[in-house]
Amino acid sequence: MTNRDIIVLTGSHRSGSTWAGKMIALSPRVYYVDEPFNPRKNQLASPIKIWPLDPTLVGDWKQRQILEYLTKVLYNPFYYFVYNMYYLITRKRMVFAKYFYAYMSDLFTNQRKAFSKATCPVLKDPTALFALEWIGENFNAKMVLVIRHPAAFVASTKIAHWDFFVKEFLKQPKLIQNHFPDYANEMNDLARNKKPPIQNNVLAWRLLHKRILQYRDRHRDWYFVKHEDLSVNPVAEFKRLYEFLDIPFDDKVISRIDTFTKSKRDTYYQRDSKKNIHSWKNRLTRREIEYVRSNTRDVWPEFYTNNDW
Repeated sequence: MTNRDIIVLTGSHRSGSTWAGKMIALSPRVYYVDEPFNPRKNQLASPIKIWPLDPTLVGDWKQRQILEYLTKVLYNPFYYFVYNMYYLITRKRMVFAKYFYAYMSDLFTNQRKAFSKATCPVLKDPTALFALEWIGENFNAKMVLVIRHPAAFVASTKIAHWDFFVKEFLKQPKLIQNHFPDYANEMNDLARNKKPPIQNNVLAWRLLHKRILQYRDRHRDWYFVKHEDLSVNPVAEFKRLYEFLDIPFDDKVISRIDTFTKSKRDTYYQRDSKKNIHSWKNRLTRREIEYVRSNTRDVWPEFYTNNDW
């Protein structure tokens, strides 16, 4: 591998990309890099101040800044360690406070890998979704995109109390013009008139998965996988993914995937993955499910069937 090799794992937020990224990082050849495109997380010398960011729509000077920053984060383990510690220290609160020890342990383990035999970063970052083609132009990248059922996505945003920040899109008219001209009126209406979170997040799922669909149509050499497939049969699906990424898949990796996906505990990384995929049926009311189904119908048939509801 060269110093420009990179695995990019992305999708929408709340798509299970953190979990999937951690499963890829079980390989001794891979170390985990978390969300350098996230402007809310990475304020230490980061030139990235907006989300979503498509670097091809900004000037050459800004692109050079982003490339220099990203190269440091990906290939300078000390810089990445400082960047993570800065994030923890400057946060007003730890959202996942009960997982703080696990997070710190994971950070130090990851740093040991980055300083030693691991040679390839896996950049896990749903906020990089709009930057993939730019990343592909500047790095020897293998792209992995995770797709998630719209009801599961909306249910996850519901329990996390996340809302869609449509105004961030509207600050970038070039982004809308290039990728979502048909959605401009709907986004403007959402920005002007306060809507229930479920309506906001339904639009978010449609926009983000519409972008994934655009990529799928253009890039047949990228890897597209549904979160539900990874969850139902994790060993077989991750074996297929490891083969695509050209990283070893051995008994130790299999054992650890089993530990992370067949756990009776529900922790930051461990879960019963099969049970988790249907949790949205208990988190959403029947009326909410029908609303999500009918209002995402322009996109979900590209990924799911009626039986998935």
